[in-house]
Amino acid sequence: LGTCSQANLKMKIEQVYIGCCRIDERFTRALVASVRFWYPEIPISLLKDNHKGYFDTSDIENKWNVSVARIKKNLAGLQKMEAMFFYLKNAAYALIQI
Repeated sequence: LGTCSQANLKMKIEQVYIGCCRIDERFTRALVASVRFWYPEIPISLLKDNHKGYFDTSDIENKWNVSVARIKKNLAGLQKMEAMFFYLKNAAYALIQI
């Protein structure tokens, strides 16, 4: 899995969360492809923001082995905050916001 170093601090990145919405779906594809290229084994989960409309990511999920993070309810554009709570509770996670 990936590592992250900052001022002599090294931590292992165990999961990458990518926040996305209908408007930036094409950027999500590029970002997922890039992460998968550099970190082929790391789990990637999408934090789908359906607040501005539903969008289908099944092709991204299938082609790049990506999952969709299960979020308890529609947080009206704040789904990206969900991964931050995981980070505070658990090991290192990378949250990428487009």
